[in-house]
Amino acid sequence: MKHTNQISRILNNSIGSFNMKAIFSSFVVLLFAITAHTKATAQCNSYYQVKAEYEDRGWTVSADRYCNLTQGQSSAAFSHYFSENYNYVVAAFACDDDVRDVDIFLYTSAGSVYSQDNRTSSVAVISTSPLSSRYLQVVSRNYSSATPNYASQVRILIFSKYRQ
Repeated sequence: MKHTNQISRILNNSIGSFNMKAIFSSFVVLLFAITAHTKATAQCNSYYQVKAEYEDRGWTVSADRYCNLTQGQSSAAFSHYFSENYNYVVAAFACDDDVRDVDIFLYTSAGSVYSQDNRTSSVAVISTSPLSSRYLQVVSRNYSSATPNYASQVRILIFSKYRQ
């Protein structure tokens, strides 16, 4: 219960406003808190906790994907529709603590980078509020792992919230 209260307090303080730094910080703290209290399993407990916490705050899961990636591998691109009427949080994270650096990329139909989070972190988060509706290609990458040949499950979640 203490763990759940801590997560709720963190998210209440930062997700209320659409601020990339606050969303990223809360997401990282949330995942570290979950990891500290829960061993990663094939079910990916951190996935369920993150999903529930965002949904409790009014965000809707508009895409939910996963892939198994070894160090240096990227996921297959998938197309997602981003509406101009919504704010989005695109998050990628591993279900175990083996992955040291996960990256996430959004590409236009022409192949140009629309947005990216390629900072060195075990969590990658992009927030975007498109000015016009469009399809974007979503790709995640396991940039660095403690055991490079082990395929870790990397989750990709896209949350959306209507802009008011």
